[in-house]
Formats: sequence, C-alpha cells, structure tokens
Amino acid sequence: MINDKLSIAEGKFIRVENIIEKEDSWQFIKNDPQIFIGFEKPIKGARFTFEIEKANIDFLNTVIYFRTENNNFSEQNKVFFQLNTKQRTNHEIYFFEDVCEIRLDIHDADEIIKVKDITIEVLDDHDNVMTCLKKNINISNNEEKIVLLSHDLSGTGAPILAYNIAKSLQQLNKDVVVLVGQSTVSFLLKKYRESNIPVIFLDDNRYNYSNAHVCLNYNRIKEYTGDEYVNIILEMLRNEGFSNVITNTVVGGKFVKNLKNYNFKIISLIHEMKTTIELYGFYNYGKDISIYSDYIVFPDETVKNDFENLYKKINGKCLIRPQGVYLNKKIEGNKNNFDFSNYGFSLDDYIIMNSGTCELRKGIDLFLESATILKNICDRNIHYVWTGNFGGNRELEGWIRNQIKKSNLESNFHIIPFIENQDEYKTLLSNVNIFWSTSREDPFPSVVLEALNYNITVIGFKNAGGINTMLDNNRGYLISDFNVAQLASISKQIIEADTDELDYNSINDFLNTLKFKDYIDFLSNTFNYQEIVKPSLDLFKWKKSSKLHYYELQLPNKTYEEKEAQLQYVIKNNKKRRIKYANDIVLLDTAIGSDNVGDEIIMSYCEKICKDIFKNSNFLHIPTHIYDDKSENISNNFKILCGTNLIYKKMEESRQLSIPNNLESMKNICLLGVGMQQIGLEEDMSTYSKQLLNFILSSDVIHSVRDNETKIQLENIGITNVLNTSCPTMWALTPEHCKKIPVKKAEAVLTTVTDYMQDSEIDVKMLEILKNNYSKVYIWVQGQYDYEYLQSLTDLKDFIIIPPSLEELDKILKNEDIDYIGTRLHAGIRSLNFLKRSLIIAVDNRARAIHNDTNLPIMERYEIEENLANWINSTHETNINLPMDAINKWINQFNQKSLHDSKFKKIIANFKI
Repeated sequence: MINDKLSIAEGKFIRVENIIEKEDSWQFIKNDPQIFIGFEKPIKGARFTFEIEKANIDFLNTVIYFRTENNNFSEQNKVFFQLNTKQRTNHEIYFFEDVCEIRLDIHDADEIIKVKDITIEVLDDHDNVMTCLKKNINISNNEEKIVLLSHDLSGTGAPILAYNIAKSLQQLNKDVVVLVGQSTVSFLLKKYRESNIPVIFLDDNRYNYSNAHVCLNYNRIKEYTGDEYVNIILEMLRNEGFSNVITNTVVGGKFVKNLKNYNFKIISLIHEMKTTIELYGFYNYGKDISIYSDYIVFPDETVKNDFENLYKKINGKCLIRPQGVYLNKKIEGNKNNFDFSNYGFSLDDYIIMNSGTCELRKGIDLFLESATILKNICDRNIHYVWTGNFGGNRELEGWIRNQIKKSNLESNFHIIPFIENQDEYKTLLSNVNIFWSTSREDPFPSVVLEALNYNITVIGFKNAGGINTMLDNNRGYLISDFNVAQLASISKQIIEADTDELDYNSINDFLNTLKFKDYIDFLSNTFNYQEIVKPSLDLFKWKKSSKLHYYELQLPNKTYEEKEAQLQYVIKNNKKRRIKYANDIVLLDTAIGSDNVGDEIIMSYCEKICKDIFKNSNFLHIPTHIYDDKSENISNNFKILCGTNLIYKKMEESRQLSIPNNLESMKNICLLGVGMQQIGLEEDMSTYSKQLLNFILSSDVIHSVRDNETKIQLENIGITNVLNTSCPTMWALTPEHCKKIPVKKAEAVLTTVTDYMQDSEIDVKMLEILKNNYSKVYIWVQGQYDYEYLQSLTDLKDFIIIPPSLEELDKILKNEDIDYIGTRLHAGIRSLNFLKRSLIIAVDNRARAIHNDTNLPIMERYEIEENLANWINSTHETNINLPMDAINKWINQFNQKSLHDSKFKKIIANFKI
C-alpha cells in the first residue's frame, strides 16, 4: 500500500490519485501524481522528509499545495522545490496562515520511482529557519569548531587537499563543516559522507539535506538564495559556535567578505599564481583575500611573491607553509586486483605519467608534444598516461584528441578519468617510471610530492612555481624555457640509464620536512593567533539574516477591487453612535517590525509626549508596519498614529500601513506628527485615499502633522482639523535649547548614508570631504542595507562604524565632541536634541518640507562638492522655528480644562490624564 510508505504525525492519509503501485515501486500517470494529507487541527508548518531508493532522474519537480479551512487548493498557495532522489532530504514549510490539508505532488511527469519512506511532521513553536538549517551539520560537544571552504568538489588537486585537511582535523576531535562554493560534484561528496563530515553547498541547496520554505503574504514563497543564503548559513554556523574558517584556493575569496562580515577568523590557502589569477578572472577574489583574510598561507616563496606583486596592500599576515604529502603509500588491498587493461595499458608497460585537469595551465599540450618527440627519438615502447579530465572544455579536448590521432599515438597515449579509489591510484603510481610535471604554472603540485614519495623520477619545467623548490638539490630534473625537446631528450637518457643518479637522500630529507600532520598542526595552531582584520560591523551581532522584511509580515495583499469593496462596506455600514472607549490608549507604533532605526527615534519622542499627556493611562502598542491580530479588535480604543510618512497619494498602493481585515477597527485615529510620502507627490490624491483617510481619521480631534505640505494635502480632501506641529522629534528644540548648540566645527563628525536613495559619486565625495576635515569620521548604520551600500562605496577601515542601534548612537552623541552631517533626517534631529551642530543632506521631500517650515539646517546633495567644506569650517548658529502655538494647541486639547467646550470630551472620559 502506498500509505505504508507514509509516516504522518498528527494527521492522516486521505487518498491518492494518479499513482499506481507496481511491485515495490510507484508509477506516476497523467503527469500529475497526488497524495492528500489532512491534519487533526490547523497547523502553522510541516516537515517533509524524503528518502527515494531508486529513480531514473536526479531531481523530481515536487509541489506541495496547501489550503486553509474555508478554501480550496489553488495555484496561489503552493511550494515548489526540486527533490533530490540521490540522498535523504528534509524540507520544512512555514505557512503564513493556519493550514488544514496539503496535497503532495511528487513530480510533474510520468515516472517510476521506488520510495523508502516519506515522513510528515507538524512543526511547533520552537521550529524556525535556523533550526531547519542546523540539521545540515553534526552537533557535538567538541570545543574546537572549524569551517572549511572548498571552491568545488571536482575531484581535482585543491578539492582533494581540502578533503584531506577536513578529515585530518576531524581526527583531531574538531568539529568540521565543509562549505562548497560551486556544486561541481564528484566522488569526493561520497567520501565526505562516508567520513561523516557535513557538506553545505552555497550555490545550489538542492544538494543540501535540510531546506526551509517560508510562505509570505502576497502569495509569495521566500527561498533563500545567493548572498542571502550564504549569510544565513554563516549566521547559523556562528550560532553553533563556529568562528574559524579555512578557505582553500583563491576562488574562496568570493566569500571572504561575507565571512568577515560575520566575524570569522580567516586563514586563506593560496594555490594559484599571478597568471592564473589574472587569466581565470580571479583577481577580485584575491583582492578580497588581501583585504579580509587574517592569515594568508602560501606553499612557496614564489607563490607569495606573485601574490604580493598583484596586491600591494595586504591587511593580513602572509605565511609560507607547504602542504606536505597526504597520500599514504600503503596499499590496503591486493594490487593485483586492479586491472588497467581497460585503459589500454598494463602495469608491466613503461609508463610516463602526469595528473591533473587537462588544461593549458597544466600543460596537457606540452605533455603530448613531449610524447610525440620522445616517440621519434626513443625505440622503447612507452605508454603516456594522464589522469584527469577536460573540465568541460570540449574545444581543447577535440584538438588534443585530434593531435593524438595525427601523431600516431592513439594506442600509447591514455587520458583516463580521475581515479576515485586511492588504492587503485597508488597501485598505478607505484608502477610509474617517469613523472612529467608539464605545468606552465603550478604553485606546489601535490602530485609531484606523491611521485617523489614513490621514488619516481620527476622532470618539470623550471620557474613554473614551487617545482623549483621540490626538485632543487638534485631531487629531479628542471627544464628551462619550457623546452619540450630537452624534456624528451632527458627522458631518453633516463630510459637508457645514461644520466647521473638522483640524490635520494635529499629527496627523503625534503619529504621529511613535509609531513601532512605537521601541516595540519600548523593550520590548527594558527587559529590561536589573534584576529588581525576586524569587521567594520559584526553582522552576526547586529543583523539577523533570518529576520523578514515588514512587507512580508502583513496580511496577504488584496487587489484594488478587494480593497475598494472592503472600504465601501465599512463606509456604508458606518453609523454615528456614541462610543464608550476602552481604557487602554493604542499607540500605532511605527518602530515594531521596522528595518529602520529612524522609526525608533520617532517612537521614542512620540511615546514620551503621550506619556507626558496621559500620565496615568495604559498604552497598547500595535505595529503599523506588520500585521498583529490584536489590530482586529481595537475599534473601541482611542488610537494615536505616531509620526512617520504614512500618508500616500495612492493609499491603495502603499505597504507602509498594515491594514487589518476589520477595517472598522482602524476608525477614529488621531495623528501625531505624521507626514506625506514623496512617491507620487505631484499627483492628485486618489478617490480611494480620500475616502480611506476621511474614514479612519477622527473628526473629533485635532490632528498633528509634521509639515505644511501634509497639512495642505489633508485640507484639500476635507480634513480641516489639522495643525502643522512639525515633527515630534523636534519639539524640544526650543530657542533656549538651540542657543546651547555649538556654532564652530567639532573634532569629529557623525555621518549617514541612505541605501534607498543612492548616489555613489556624491556620497563618496561627501565621505572624502568629511575625512579630510575631521580627525575622526563615525558612520551610523540606520537602515537595513546601509552597510552593504557603504561597503560598495569605500574601504571602511578609515571610518568608525556605529551599529544599527539607537543605544549605540546615543553613546556617541553623549560622549563625543562631534558634528552631524549626513543624509538621514532623524539621525540629524537626534543629534540636535543632543546639542550637536548638525546639517542634514536633503535627499527627499521630508527634510526640505521641514526646513521650509522650521529652518532645519539642510544642504542639497548637488551643493556638497562646492559648499560642504566651507560649511564645515564656518560658524553656524542653529535657529529652529517651532510652531509652538500649534504644538500647545494639540497637547492642550487633552487637558481637563478644555473638556467643557470640546467634542473630544466623550473620547477621553475614561482616560487618566
């Protein structure tokens, strides 16, 4: 029975469609196999664990449909993912609303698969994205935890070295997690799994065991990809105690910036030289390593010199340490068990060998050319063996195979795949007569060390990299100028025993200095050294990648027609009635769920004002940005909407204000310092906006708006009980306060940028001017993506980054002799409140509108280059013109003395003022 393969917790199997049992397999028909599962009670999320025993394809196109109690399955409510049939996988789905039934469509085509089991469990309150991703790693009590970053798992030299590093560290009782930058998979993945070393692919999570799918409003599914996925994996690893990382190869530089942002101590192993870095497009990866890595380890002086010639400024410390020989010479099985005849040669043949990817850097063409020459000058029947593949380079492969044929070497030239079985490879290597290292550039080839370890005569090209060190002191033969004729000639002399014997004592002494265990100890001990490169901002501490944007935490988006119908319904059914208001005053809070600390600044002042007025009342905070089910039941509460730019000309398109299903609940709002959004400011107010604002804004109170522009717009749609009080953040900037603000330049300056109003050229100019005119420049990160924008602008080591925290900002404002010059409006106003000389760089209508009303100090962006330095070095008095009559009138409407003549009396009768 199909349901015998299903294990369902807190639910039941309902039925199956379009799946036929065929012996022990499932046959899908009609391109639409479906399994229906119901739950005992509505659920918030579910865990699906799949193990497919057999399938003809690697990935199934799986869709999980879900429905709520009163809805049918639909294309809008589904999660799609590609199910890996080659491994056990876990997929966790977090629903936006309670779900009562799911439909599992395993694939979208006719297929036959054999299922071992499918487990479905209900998620609880402790399950989240982080706990889901945590299932990708092994948890132990080992104190030392190390992340190893491999650029891929291609089965070539560097990834094989990474595997041996990981395995050796594990044997030293360290927890090891391997991150893979590119999902090129080979036998190495199997070896990692056999060694119980967890592997997480950063570019393609289909290969990872556990994945999360978050259902959002607007019928969207959040899938973590790209940098967002990398960052959330790094956050998870930091949560689990990992803070040290080894990046293997210069390509690992793709991720060192992310790693340093999450405050990892970084050791970068460099296995590439200058030409490779430039030709393969790795320059920027190497540059990031020079900036963010704490320790950069090179296998040879030549490689180090190449890197230092490319990157003149290196922040970390450069070290030289060859990796040593990790291939154990001992063959576990019987070497006679391996038959090489299927490759076209036997171990009794005379073999000349090389190993590596078939590419020009490794010299596959030089290997072939040398073989062609040697064939013509030597009578010995020689077999030329290259272990490796072309890495997908079909053009090169075509030309090489064509040349092999035209050189009459087809029966003697063998390009064979990388040998997965170590004993098989060692058996071959132990029977090789000569090893040709034909690389044009190779920093410290492990294959040469392995050949020396087997006492194989090695011939290589001089100045190709670490080969000089390896073959020095008569340990091998170095050929100058990539002279293939000389390489063939030397080989002929070796074959005919017409050369001096190599110094095998020198070889043994050299290899004894290259114990792989010593190399591992060296890497492990390097983590005991201090961190050299500090992150400008520790994102692990200050930014949680798993946090959702507030747009994603509102109710599912309604169409315009649905919003219009909702509004017309409440307007039609709105009856004038005497309301007995609840005791709690609702503060519609713009800071909860916001990704902008500026909203915290606004709320800190608004809350203080409200507490000063309603001294003995209780306050209920309801978020404006995200959905809170408490917002459905506040019809009888007096509501104060706390100042931010929540009024739009087209409220139907706005996502700043999270409107509940019960729109009636939002009626009778009083505004406190609210403003207009500049988007569409030049357009007419939409009919929907006029009706919505007239419905939700109380006609019985005086509203406070932050600028005259907003006041006029509201008056134009019939809301005339409005005063321009300026922004509540400014109400303390009285003449007496402003007189205490310095007029001359301070020692240091605090600045900000705005991620959503970028002008990189002018912002860079602003930062340069500030750096040239102040002894210290602090940059406060106010918005969610300000830091990423800053990193794209300049090297932040010349600046002091203040984390996105109001507490951290206040520390600087309280303790430093500092000016403020920046694009963030409320950071500037906060600075004025702390008696700091301030200048706001105007990037939108808010600063301009408030400036026009209050004389708030501003400068237009286009004026920066010409005027900013002069402003900094001149004297400036701060003269804020507050509309104190309007402010007092708004406050005094709540005073007991004004109750007798106020329509507002009925509203505040229950409040404790």
